[in-house]
Amino acid sequence: MKKRLFLSILLGSILYTTNSIANPQEQISAEDVYGAIGAKKITLHNPEDQTLVEIGYENPSDAPEDLQLYSITNYSSVLALESQGTLPTWFVEEFLVEHGVTRQEILGGQHSDVTFNETVNINQLANEAYLRTLEQQDPNSDFSLSCKAKWYDKSKRVNRTSEPLSKTYTKADTTGDFTGSVDSKLSASTYFDLNVKYQIRQRECLHIPYNARYVSATLEAKIEAHSDTNVKAQYVDEFKKNLFTKNFGLWSYSSGVWVSIVYIGWDFNLDLKLGADIDAKIKAAAEGSLKIDGIIHKKWVCDTEKCDKYDLDNNQGITVTSPAPSYSIEGDLTLNLFTELTLNAKVDVYQAIDVVKAGAGLHADLPARYFFYIGNQCSDADGDGENEHLNAQILDITPQLYGFLEYKLIGGSWKYNPFSLKPSGWATKEIMLPNRRDPNKKIEHTVAYKNVYFKNLDGGEELFQPVINLTNSSLSQNANVTFSKRSCYPLPDEPFYNISWGDGSQDLQQKPGTISHSFTATGNLILEVQVNGDTQGRDLGNKSTTKLINVGINGEGGNTAPQYTWLIPVTSLLLN
Repeated sequence: MKKRLFLSILLGSILYTTNSIANPQEQISAEDVYGAIGAKKITLHNPEDQTLVEIGYENPSDAPEDLQLYSITNYSSVLALESQGTLPTWFVEEFLVEHGVTRQEILGGQHSDVTFNETVNINQLANEAYLRTLEQQDPNSDFSLSCKAKWYDKSKRVNRTSEPLSKTYTKADTTGDFTGSVDSKLSASTYFDLNVKYQIRQRECLHIPYNARYVSATLEAKIEAHSDTNVKAQYVDEFKKNLFTKNFGLWSYSSGVWVSIVYIGWDFNLDLKLGADIDAKIKAAAEGSLKIDGIIHKKWVCDTEKCDKYDLDNNQGITVTSPAPSYSIEGDLTLNLFTELTLNAKVDVYQAIDVVKAGAGLHADLPARYFFYIGNQCSDADGDGENEHLNAQILDITPQLYGFLEYKLIGGSWKYNPFSLKPSGWATKEIMLPNRRDPNKKIEHTVAYKNVYFKNLDGGEELFQPVINLTNSSLSQNANVTFSKRSCYPLPDEPFYNISWGDGSQDLQQKPGTISHSFTATGNLILEVQVNGDTQGRDLGNKSTTKLINVGINGEGGNTAPQYTWLIPVTSLLLN
């Protein structure tokens, strides 16, 4: 309102310098104009004598302090000032129209809760009245109708699209027996579009706005975010200890002979060693993930009374998915009773200088092994996309034995050479074992072994369930299918699988691997594979895995039939 009155005063001052005034008492001084508008020093042009008239002050603090101000705090105060004769009726009418209220509403008690803080300057009202008087005296003047106040529609639009954000964070650490890692990927983008519509009020002749009002606003905002975080942790600890070792001398023999003046002696010893070792290993692992995906795309449309919110077509919202974490606890405890029978021989000179030392022996281990697994990190046997949860225990006793030769020549070091023994019905395998003469080093041994006891204690058969490796259940008639062991399979020996292909044919006693098969039937078939012991004859249970497959003729899978099959019998009939 102050701006509107300021322009009215300025316009009144211009009219004063460009028109003859009938009543000199109504002339407005420069000080009055300055006091009303609160502006700095300005220059006006007087068309009568072509002179420039300066009004106002360079320093606003030098202005007169004779302004008459009245405070308006609510609508009732406007009507009260009108009834006192302080405010003219035309001013009150325009004030009510601009605020969108009527006298009847105010007198009826409406809008009583509306408050504001405005001041009315009587000097400004006087100049406004003066301008209206000029318009009534000469409606055709340049400063009459062309200077009427008018509302103009305006708008302001701002939109921004952020640069796509892409961040990757990877951290891995190993502390003692603990290993952990964090891998996180984040991508995000934002967009907003703000469109504000408003109106400004100005005199047509001056085109200087002195009032404004809000009409409506539209805001469209879009946020797109994707985040994928994986956390892994693993703890491994191993404990080894020799419980006891006892040596027994079973037999010995010593003799010698003089050769000229040289005495050559020899010694033979048969020794037995008994002992027990314990080897324990514990392993725990956990893995979790958190995935955030979504798009928030909304629109707000607001006017002077309310705001409406709309979800746009691709507004998916934010979804947070956290699959059940995978974990595993694995324990492996072995109590090994061992025995070693060694025949040692020595040849010396004068019983003081060893010319050669040699030994031949037999080493046997009787390990009793207890293994357990709890968790869901041990493969997806049926390929349904989710690892099975296992709670399994087994007990296994598999003796093993090997032989060895060792010797040392005068001035040299010990040479150690293990050799294999293979009793009937025993199998052999290559393993790394400590060198008898240098336990800090390991060398390859060929050992014979045979399982003598095996038992699934609690859910152990789950460990030996076959895994069907099929990424696509649609197969051609000539297909290759891979079967494998679970990742936590605890035994060193290969299992045997019996495979039923679903077309009436079987492949028995197959080891894990890729097997080719030509199907004699098409369509939906049930593929079943069942464990059937292992190469050591252990009874691993009869756990099986089944999977629905779809066999097609042309390699497409499904119930696809050859095209134009009707031509075959028709052609045959025509040829006959």
